[in-house]
This record gives sequence, C-alpha cells and structure tokens, in this order.
Amino acid sequence: AAAKAYTSEKAANRCALEGLELMKRERENSMRALAQETAAHAATKAELQNRDENARTRAMFFATELEDAVRNLAEERQAHQATRQQLTPFLSGAYQGGVEAQL
Repeated sequence: AAAKAYTSEKAANRCALEGLELMKRERENSMRALAQETAAHAATKAELQNRDENARTRAMFFATELEDAVRNLAEERQAHQATRQQLTPFLSGAYQGGVEAQL
C-alpha cells in the first residue's frame, strides 16, 4: 500500500511538474509575443511621427507658397491698376479727341 501511494504521489508530482513546464513555456511564448508587439508598436509610432513631421513640413511649405502667391497676385493687381490708369486716356477716347484737335 505504501509503494502504491508512493507511485501515485510520484505520478501526481510528475503531472504537476509537466503542468509547471507547460506554464513556463506559455509564459516564455507570451513574453516573446509581447516583445514583438512592443517592437512593432514602437516602429508604428516612429512611422506615424515621421509622417506627422512630413505633413507639417508640407503644410508649412504650402502655406509659404500660398502667401507668396497672394503677395504676387497683389503686386500684379497693383501693376495692372497702374497700367490701366496710364491707359485710361487712350481707352476713354479723350486721347483720340486730343489728336483730332491737333490735326
């Protein structure tokens, strides 16, 4: 009876040890998976930060181009108005009348 109890306890201990070994492997696998996920998360975060920085740079570049375009348009408008003022006598017919009077 004592030998049978010993054999039974030995089998129970072996079962417990196998359970602990399985839990250890599962934990190691989980730690490995967590490390991979952490690395992937870090890479994704770095990529998103890079994209954000690139987007900000493009936005600043676009804003600068837009400001330049608005400034150039204002300069063109002023030049157009100056030219129009110079040409007004010619366009209004007053110049034509003045030429006729000289003839």
